[in-house]
Amino acid sequence: PLKNFTVGSNVTLIKSEAAIKPSELQDIRAVYPNASDVRPLYSQSPYIINAFINYQNQSGTQANISYNVLGEKLYLVEIGAQPDVYEQPFHSLNFKISQRFGADRKFKVSLAVKNILDDTFERSSEFEGTKYLFQSYQPGRNFSVGFSYNMTK
Repeated sequence: PLKNFTVGSNVTLIKSEAAIKPSELQDIRAVYPNASDVRPLYSQSPYIINAFINYQNQSGTQANISYNVLGEKLYLVEIGAQPDVYEQPFHSLNFKISQRFGADRKFKVSLAVKNILDDTFERSSEFEGTKYLFQSYQPGRNFSVGFSYNMTK
């Protein structure tokens, strides 16, 4: 019963860091004496998770559901002792289904839904245990319908 399904995933774990310039570190340590002399590498998530389930049968039906999330990543390096701004994890769940039809199965109709979870996109910083929003919005769900014809033999 599972012969038409394919399941896959990958997880990437990353440890990266960049040295803080001595002049900047001096300003930071004036406020935070125990501050580290390194910070995360700019725009590098510490983890990436992807997973999917595909379905495809002989009658031309294809369906896919996929999930993706990236870990918190450095978005904006502030000057001096100001807290840096981080892009928070954004959970993305997407679904697509299509059906081929016609005598030679050259016609295809499809339906897709992106951002099913309608997660909030957020960038923020933290100071003394309090979170401060830098940017926050909900991109919304995206629905699309398609129709195509394959002209190859």
